[in-house]
Amino acid sequence: MEKVLVTTDFKADDKHQTLFGILYYESPTLLGYRFASKDFPEIEGIVYQYFRTSDYTFLTVKGYEDAPLGTFFGIIAITKGWEIIKSGVTISFTLEPNTKEPEISSTPRELGPDVIFVAFRRMNEPHELSSFYIDVRGGSTDGAGRNEHGEPHFHLLKRTQGKNLRK
Repeated sequence: MEKVLVTTDFKADDKHQTLFGILYYESPTLLGYRFASKDFPEIEGIVYQYFRTSDYTFLTVKGYEDAPLGTFFGIIAITKGWEIIKSGVTISFTLEPNTKEPEISSTPRELGPDVIFVAFRRMNEPHELSSFYIDVRGGSTDGAGRNEHGEPHFHLLKRTQGKNLRK
C-alpha cells in the first residue's frame, strides 16, 4: 500500500524549489522517484536526496531531533508547477518510480549560510574517561604518512599524545 504524503508536512525552499521532510517509505532507495499528484498532474518533481537515520550513521536532522531512528528523509526537487506549491494549497501526492530521465541539473544543491539540514557526530571523538581513542582512516596501512586511498581501517591512538598504538 502506497503512503500518501501531503505538501504541508514538508519544508518548502522557495529559492531552490524543493521540499524537505519525512518520507516514511520502507524502500531501499527512493532516489529518482517522481512526485505524483492526481489532483495536480501538472506538478513534476523528483527525489534527488534520500537518507535514513540510524544509530550507526551518527546524524540528526535540524528541526526533526525527536524523529525516531530509522526515519526516512528526502528532498524533492520540483521541476514544474512550483507556483502551485508556493501558493500554500494542500497537495496530496505519492512517490512513484520514474520512467524517464530526470531534468534537475539546473536545481542547485547549495544551502544558505544559516541553513543546516544534517549535523554529523564524530565517530572517533575521544571519550573523557578513556586513555585512547580510535581514529577511522581511509587508505592503505603500509604507506608512509596519511594515505586516503584503499580500504578503510582503524588506528588506536594514545589520547593525550596522539601516539599511534596499533593499526
